[in-house]
Amino acid sequence: MKWLFNIFFGLILFTANAQQPPAYKSINDTSFIKGDKILAPVIIFHDSRIGNTAHDSIAKIAAFLVSHPTYEVEIGFFTDFRGSDVYNKKYSTAQANTVVNYLEKKFGIPLKQIVPYGYGETKLIYNEQDVMKESDSAVKEKMMQQNRRCEIKILDTAYTSATKK
Repeated sequence: MKWLFNIFFGLILFTANAQQPPAYKSINDTSFIKGDKILAPVIIFHDSRIGNTAHDSIAKIAAFLVSHPTYEVEIGFFTDFRGSDVYNKKYSTAQANTVVNYLEKKFGIPLKQIVPYGYGETKLIYNEQDVMKESDSAVKEKMMQQNRRCEIKILDTAYTSATKK
């Protein structure tokens, strides 16, 4: 009976430590609270420049911000684990800054309403060990794509230009 308890307890510990994808709200939801996260539409970059297909995705983010003018949000970019920690942090920061500046220039979103942040590879959904265990290369690439993402995090729902300097 002791071995059954050890297996059961070990299974509980394994399940508790398993990597779970973040819970995201839809960009089309109507109600948000501080701390909510939205997985942004895919934004493709070529180096640190916005790819041609990304403009529609950024327009969706702009529409969200226009329809929620009292929200202060973080535009956070994440990389996979390929490349050095320093490179990934620098690259994701450049991506976030590029999108925030584009939102301001193209759509008139106030810079005080959006905070860029590059996470690099600090918050992987799938770590290197998990990816390397997978034998199917298409599944591996899908896992890496989920690590490379843009999140919109709600920092404040009562933002006004007077509340932030």
